[in-house]
Amino acid sequence: MKPSKNCIECNQVFIKNRKFSKAQWKKAKLCSVACRGKHLGKIDSRNVKISEAFNGEGNPNWKGGLPKCKKCKKQLVNYATIYCRKCHSPSNWKGEKASYVAHHQWVRRYLGKPQKCEHCKTTANRMYHWANVSGEYFRELSDWVRLCVPCHSKHDRMR
Repeated sequence: MKPSKNCIECNQVFIKNRKFSKAQWKKAKLCSVACRGKHLGKIDSRNVKISEAFNGEGNPNWKGGLPKCKKCKKQLVNYATIYCRKCHSPSNWKGEKASYVAHHQWVRRYLGKPQKCEHCKTTANRMYHWANVSGEYFRELSDWVRLCVPCHSKHDRMR
């Protein structure tokens, strides 16, 4: 007589098939593919319920969510930072002590690439520069003018 088991899904008795090895028969708990599909569906819904129960504050490792910026209290994207992009200044930030090139890059970023000279009003030249009016290199956009190369060199000699 062939060994038999009860299906855990439909409680129907099923017998050992020739296709089953000894190890497979020991693990066998379901009588058919249809019962297997039903059983897996129950397991998936059970797993979803368990994961929902352990989300957020239900999780024993809950630390209150993502951290907030120390200055503006805005919620951060990850746990590695303590300041948001708006409040964080890079470690190499020099402020008003920035270099000549850094000031010119800042002006170009905000005012764009100059296309005409404000002194002689020409657009025929191919190259234009941003020139600092006061010579103090403040971060004020009103302290900069567009000049062609000849006017820029005259402007620098006059200072």
